[in-house]
Formats: sequence, C-alpha cells, structure tokens
Amino acid sequence: NGIYSGSGGVTLSGISVVIDGTGTVSNTGTFTLSAATPSIAATATLTIAGTIAIGNGIVLTNNGIVTSTATTGITGGDGASTWTNAAGSTLNFAGLTTTLLATGVLTATSNANTVNYSLTTGGQTIKVTTYAVLTLSNSSGTNTASGNLSITTLNTTAGGTLDLTTAYVISAVTTASGSAGVIKTSVPTATSATPIPTGKTWGGTVEYGAAAGAQT
Repeated sequence: NGIYSGSGGVTLSGISVVIDGTGTVSNTGTFTLSAATPSIAATATLTIAGTIAIGNGIVLTNNGIVTSTATTGITGGDGASTWTNAAGSTLNFAGLTTTLLATGVLTATSNANTVNYSLTTGGQTIKVTTYAVLTLSNSSGTNTASGNLSITTLNTTAGGTLDLTTAYVISAVTTASGSAGVIKTSVPTATSATPIPTGKTWGGTVEYGAAAGAQT
C-alpha cells in the first residue's frame, strides 16, 4: 500500500506472482511483467504511471482495479502477450500514443468486467476485441474504433464521440441506454446495412456521417 516513486523501471519476475495493495506506482520507467502467469488480486486498487510491458507469451490476469495513466499505454512483447480482465475487474486505460496492446491480446469477455478508455479529452483508439462492458469517458474529443467491435454493454459520455469511421461496425450490444455521447458511423450500406445493432434503445446521439449519404 502507498506510493512507490522514482524514475527507474520496475520488473516483476518469478512464477505465479500476485500483485496486491492500494496505491500508486509513480515511477516514470517501464513496469515490466516477465513473471510466468502473473495476476492482480481482487483486493488491489492500483494506479501505474509508467508503460506496462507484458513480456513475450505472458498472460496477466487482472482481478482488481488497475488504472494505467501512461500515454504510452500497455504494450506486449509478442502476439501472445495477454491482458485478461477477470469477472468484476476494471481496467482504466489512458494511453494515447498507441492503442491498448497494439501487439498482444486483450481478453475482456468475463461477466461484469469493465474496460474504460479513461482519457477525458478523447483521441484514443479502441482496440478490436469482445467487450463485456466498454466505457468511454471522453467528455470531449473523439475516440476511434480500429476495427469491428463486439460489446455487451456500451457506456459513452456526454460531449464525447465514438467514431466507427467508414469501415467498422458494432455488434452484439445488449445495453446502450446508459450512453450519453455520440456514436458516429459513416459506413455505407454497401459495406453494412447494420453498422449498429437494430432494435436497441440508444442513449445519446447516433450520427450518420457519410457526406454522400447511401447509409442505412
């Protein structure tokens, strides 16, 4: 518990390392996870200021609440580097200069786990995966999908926009009535006649943004 500060990096190695506590790792250096099968305890509430680097082939399981504030975000050493949000866990991600695990896997399908893109000014890229709960906290600016998104519960914030661009769609939404922001789609009918699921109650605003029209 408390604050761990400095300018150097932090490396966790070993086998089945469990990270627990309440507090902040304010080191500006990289927080490297090279331990086999590391996990974050359900009792943990941690803010990590440095880049979180998941080593080659490492699968991290988050059971608690983790806030990543580094603009350089969370990185993976290879395509098998994985961040898994367990049931009831939360990842608050403020990365801006790179997407969440541009190399690697984000698994966020467990019941009631939340991935929150937490930068209030927007400008974040939403990683392609299946989300149980996707929260976008941008109260201004635009967050942009990097591919098709499958979401069970979508929460957006008034003043912010989620842009699906001309290419990508949202599927499998069960609940979006709590959203207050803008969902913008410029996807032409020729690409998809259902860029967002039909028969749902959408909070906020749905914007059909193609200047030439030809949208459904």
